[in-house]
Amino acid sequence: MNRANETSEETQKRQQMEAERANINRSNESPEKANERKERNAERANIHRANESAEKANERKERNAERTNIHRANESPEKGNERRQMDAERANINRANESPEKANEQKETNAKRMKVNRCNARVNQSPEKAKVRKENQSPEKAKELKEKAAERNKKYRLKKKAFQEARKERMRNQIMRSVNQAPLPDQGINPEDVPNISQYVETRESIILAYEHLMKTELKANENSKSHRLGLA
Repeated sequence: MNRANETSEETQKRQQMEAERANINRSNESPEKANERKERNAERANIHRANESAEKANERKERNAERTNIHRANESPEKGNERRQMDAERANINRANESPEKANEQKETNAKRMKVNRCNARVNQSPEKAKVRKENQSPEKAKELKEKAAERNKKYRLKKKAFQEARKERMRNQIMRSVNQAPLPDQGINPEDVPNISQYVETRESIILAYEHLMKTELKANENSKSHRLGLA
């Protein structure tokens, strides 16, 4: 009855006194007492939420969002990092214990919430945010993003070209080592002693084609005769 007749100033004063008293009590309680209190609060919150209407639920969510925004605006960078880390750990624990059905349901809920938040951010954004968004879409910003993308693509192409050149060099060395290890025609070939070149090519024409491809040149007639002497036949 007293709360029904109190003014908004008295309500704020009472809530502030209760918050201060709760902070003092929580600072002096043991970890076991803190866990018991959190469990009781969670059970009581679940009972209240199960019986509340959709309108009441939306009002509660709005109040919680406003209170969260106020707290986060006043917290230090260290507190913000600590809060994010605790939220991440709690989320990991919850996700590890949830069923696949719950995981899929949670993903769908998050996707819907993100879509609604983005639409509301576009509609309700402040003039300052609209100006920043417009600047990000300006020709200068688009040109800057395009230059960064071009630089990133250039680095990727150079890295890919270096990898291909190194691969060609390895193949060329393998072929040349196999050619140098091959016996001369007048020495005969041991059936059990198969040259290494047989792992990569099967005929003399294939060796010549591979060499021409790697060296980006063409073998002439005199070079072909040299290849006979090297055992490429």
